[in-house]
Amino acid sequence: MRFAAFSRIAACIVGFSCSFAPMTSEASNCKCPKNPGPGGGVQCAKDQVATCDATSGVCNCTCDSVQAGKTKAEYEAQIFSQVLHTKVDPDELSSPQYGKFVSSFRKSNGDKGTFTFDKETGAGRGRQVTVGVPEWLEGVLAGRGGVSIGAGASIQIPPGTTIEATTNAPDSAAVGINTGTVTVNPPVNSNAPTITYNCAGDKKTAGQSPTAMMAMNAEFGKESKTLTRMVELNSSNNFPALLEVCEEKMKSAPEWLTPYLFCSLGYLSTGDMEKARETLAEYDKRTGPAYASEPCKQIAEHLHSHM
Repeated sequence: MRFAAFSRIAACIVGFSCSFAPMTSEASNCKCPKNPGPGGGVQCAKDQVATCDATSGVCNCTCDSVQAGKTKAEYEAQIFSQVLHTKVDPDELSSPQYGKFVSSFRKSNGDKGTFTFDKETGAGRGRQVTVGVPEWLEGVLAGRGGVSIGAGASIQIPPGTTIEATTNAPDSAAVGINTGTVTVNPPVNSNAPTITYNCAGDKKTAGQSPTAMMAMNAEFGKESKTLTRMVELNSSNNFPALLEVCEEKMKSAPEWLTPYLFCSLGYLSTGDMEKARETLAEYDKRTGPAYASEPCKQIAEHLHSHM
């Protein structure tokens, strides 16, 4: 059944018209189980954590505001405090009193931004609490630990401290250091040239030069061969090879957004829904009028209709 959807996507790339209802982004939400269970749920604001506790037989739901810049343990302590109606300190999470909650806290399969943990002893959904979190917090809670850091923030690192860093963003880098200061997303260098592409892979570079206040250089067809190759690999359902091409191009030409669409197709076709969504979200965040032409327009529409 999964591959039938991708044959339709391939058809749209080569020119057939397809129409699907657009997807809408949702705020944090959670639901209580039903049959058995009371059912019900809540939808909260985008920067709130939603909790749904049905362990008493009634769906008790709350919305709790949350801020970036904290550790995974601090966020877990805040969630447990909300559900247990008592102040939980992050340092107490390793104690037997709260260890069972921490050990059972896990991401729900197939539900983006949703976690569960066991409040009562025993198996069954009726003994679990469901937690819905904002997209930016999902990565922190799903990881082994760390801090959520806003753009432009700096962290002072004491001498002798070792940091292991990882990243899931397509065009970002993870750096390990042992001393000094880390600045996240520093201010843009206004003197550097600006590089942009359109859907077809035409490249434009604009900025100051030694002899002009504004200089512009256009390279038409810069990535036309790569675009043709990605279309061919997708049409032939050769998704492993497609991912090799688009992932390499996302690194070597991160300003060109078309490979993000094809990588999202490749991830979706191989069953990696989470990476497909992440890559499409990065495309959506950075796209513009230059990508309103084919094949980008119809590929984006198809991806939104399938996720």
